[in-house]
Amino acid sequence: MTNLKPDIVANMGELRSNHWHMGLDVRTNSVVNQNVYAAADGYISFVGIEPLSWGRWIIINHPNGTSTLYGHLNDFRDDLERYVTEHQYETESWKTALTIPPGLFL
Repeated sequence: MTNLKPDIVANMGELRSNHWHMGLDVRTNSVVNQNVYAAADGYISFVGIEPLSWGRWIIINHPNGTSTLYGHLNDFRDDLERYVTEHQYETESWKTALTIPPGLFL
């Protein structure tokens, strides 16, 4: 794995042609499969796979009451990947959005 220099390419609150962009986009310069680290301690509260949107995404709830969303992920960590895959087989659907019980994935 290579450490990437942070390169912010879209800012929080940036006005787009039809909406406000409510996040930070970080360029990876086409380097894929890099580890993504949480902005702060917390637990994974939501996880999903959504085509034509964020793709694979997670939301982390933090002790101070804020949440951060991480989208356009290539993979989830192994235990989370198994959890999501099991749900996909149960529902027979690739697209999924799951609420995760607090503390299950720290």
